Amino acid sequence: MEFCMRIVHKAILNTIRERNNNNILISPASFNIVLNMAASGSGGKTLEQFLRFLGSKSVAQLNSNIRSLMALTDQPPLSLVNAVFIDERFTLKSSFVKLVRNVYKTEARSVNFDEIEELIEELNLWAKYNTKGMISEFLPPTIKTLEPPFLLANAVHFKAAWEKPFEASKTRNEDFHLLDGKLVLEYLL
Repeated sequence: MEFCMRIVHKAILNTIRERNNNNILISPASFNIVLNMAASGSGGKTLEQFLRFLGSKSVAQLNSNIRSLMALTDQPPLSLVNAVFIDERFTLKSSFVKLVRNVYKTEARSVNFDEIEELIEELNLWAKYNTKGMISEFLPPTIKTLEPPFLLANAVHFKAAWEKPFEASKTRNEDFHLLDGKLVLEYLL
């Protein structure tokens, strides 16, 4: 997880440096899950490298940790969903297909990576359905290629009431400004 925290830290800093005014949410747990999924399907030196930077001794340990994490996300308000898209020209070992079903709670889907628009549409529909409509554009339509043989995806949906709701009497109307100073709207209760 430490490696995933470093990736998230770097991504957030890069976004700030680019002066990107979009909201950003990056989950170290999501990076960890996708990397664990990739590690679980690998072998030899690749697996050794995955285990080393994921700080694990074995695939069994990786999957035990993910089972615990996935058990926490089975109930609202937190939903964590995964996807495996495999190019139709390739096949996955049945042991990996079983593993992603049982541990990562997803099915491996066979798709045509040459039909990029359809693949993006399918991935976006997957995200929209699994995040209850909160993520409708997981991948933008501007992407022109995705490289086979497979794509691993993860999305997080979290929606809950505040533990301590805001008291309207303790708020006031004020203008809302973006980081670049532009006025967006007047905040109204």
